[in-house]
Amino acid sequence: MAVSIHLERRLNPPLGMRIAVPVAAVVAGLVAGGVILALGGHDPIDAYNSMWEGSLGSSDGIEATL
Repeated sequence: MAVSIHLERRLNPPLGMRIAVPVAAVVAGLVAGGVILALGGHDPIDAYNSMWEGSLGSSDGIEATL
């Protein structure tokens, strides 16, 4: 049994899709990273908090990040 799939580019995707897809991608990335951190024996919340504070927690951190 052959299955045929036809993909078409949407010229104007709905606003909800334009917002939901990137948000879902970020959430999926954070979850995947959290799983990897947890498997490595680290607390994902503490690790993400440290990354946030280190990159955006001070003017020096922001400068180094940019």
